[in-house]
Amino acid sequence: NIQFYTAGSERVRIASDGLVGIGIMNPTAKLDVSGGIRAFTDSDNLILLNSSDGSIELKRTGGPFIDFADSGGEDHDCRIKQEDNGLAFTTGGNGSANEKLRITSSGHLVPGSDSSYDIGTNSVRFRNLYVDTLYAGITSTTGADDSDNFIVDVSGTQFAVHTDASDGELSLRAQDGSGNNNSKYMTFFTQEQ
Repeated sequence: NIQFYTAGSERVRIASDGLVGIGIMNPTAKLDVSGGIRAFTDSDNLILLNSSDGSIELKRTGGPFIDFADSGGEDHDCRIKQEDNGLAFTTGGNGSANEKLRITSSGHLVPGSDSSYDIGTNSVRFRNLYVDTLYAGITSTTGADDSDNFIVDVSGTQFAVHTDASDGELSLRAQDGSGNNNSKYMTFFTQEQ
């Protein structure tokens, strides 16, 4: 072993098997550290492992982030980033990564950075999705005219919201969607006379 001392106490040890301990007498990893670890550029850019509570702190001008990427690629495939005191989740990679989901500072779950990404089928667009202990609601939707929207399909049996602007129809349908004709359905609707 090679040992380094200051003030009469061992501070660093390079063990005979090549493992390095800082504050550790018998290291069990390539680098084994007792205490906090800090990678420091300046007061606005650092990575800190806090030994007092076990937390990892990332600090970066413009918001810290963690990137995930396949080996050999220069572009990040997935990213978690602090945005406006919230968390933004980016996926896509290969030059096409963009934000898919954000948890805002107020605790709202927002699909996409512009609050209008699709969830599910292309005919359903949720603008803001709020979930708390009291309710789960959708504050705004945009669907296709004279079409079934927000379809729940279980082996051809469907529940759908149908709209038709030409005659003012708005209906809730429980229907048999087999054969794509929806010939058997139970509906509750509003319609102009």
